[in-house]
Amino acid sequence: MVDKGISGLAVVNHEGRLKGNLSLRDLKCLGSEMSLFWRIHQTCNNFMRKLRADYQSLHHRPHGPIYVLPTSTIQEVLKQIVTLNIHRVYICDSHKERKPVGIISLRDIIHEIIG
Repeated sequence: MVDKGISGLAVVNHEGRLKGNLSLRDLKCLGSEMSLFWRIHQTCNNFMRKLRADYQSLHHRPHGPIYVLPTSTIQEVLKQIVTLNIHRVYICDSHKERKPVGIISLRDIIHEIIG
């Protein structure tokens, strides 16, 4: 993420369906004293499962990744970002398949507005 200058990644299953989101903010759970640093060597699935169990109530995060369809408006995306206090919304091909085709971040919306 640091090398590419991004703050989050979509996590997909073996069929390419959106299953979760892993962000730099999630990595804060490793702790400043790094007592939980061993978690960095786990699979994304195990890390996210433990993150949800340990930190869900502290961060008040949604239980799953938030997505919209390509036909959604930027207003709908912004409403999700503000209401859920998140930084990104994935664009998926359909509600059934949930295969990511893009992403819109709060930064993208701000750049569009101030252009």
